[in-house]
Amino acid sequence: MADVYKGYDVHLDREVAVKVFKREDEEMLRRFVREARLMASFQNEHLVPIYDAGQYQEDYDTRYYIVMPFMEGGTLRTRIRQSPLSLEESCRALNDIADALDYIHRQGIVHRDIKASNVLLDAQGKYYLSDFGIARIATDATQLTTTGNVLGTVDYIAPELFQDNHRADARSDLYSLGVLLFEMVTGQVPFAAENQLALVSMHIN
Repeated sequence: MADVYKGYDVHLDREVAVKVFKREDEEMLRRFVREARLMASFQNEHLVPIYDAGQYQEDYDTRYYIVMPFMEGGTLRTRIRQSPLSLEESCRALNDIADALDYIHRQGIVHRDIKASNVLLDAQGKYYLSDFGIARIATDATQLTTTGNVLGTVDYIAPELFQDNHRADARSDLYSLGVLLFEMVTGQVPFAAENQLALVSMHIN
């Protein structure tokens, strides 16, 4: 849905990450607006802040972007691929991510896509939760759609969401966080299958 580029802010003399949405359609616009507004409202040290958001023209197409800090540590997924985290490091990462989740849950927000690639690290090894493109606001009457598909990532998604995406609440995020903790410690997600249907069955059963 989006590409992320490393950039440089010549006015403020700092490296940034620029998330550019790939295509213009009604669903993409809703996700862009939702993510930009949510990120701009956050005040928590473990949530990625937003520097800017806007649009520009490219080859007669309107492109939308969000500017964020550049995280030198990359993603948690990249870190895990190097080697599983130690128990001490896993607990520290868990504490940082749980703090971010506690904050958004108190705001009535469900992330719905907790996974290793949505956790970033800065140069000091501090963990940040990112990517609120499919987040759900508990009091929001509008819902994101997926033409019949499940919102989220199958490796991490809570069992109840395979039947109804609208059932997502804070407990769904905690299930995904448990999967992520398993992955941090072992280097792999708890379930693996040849196809998504079999994987869904493993989560449910």
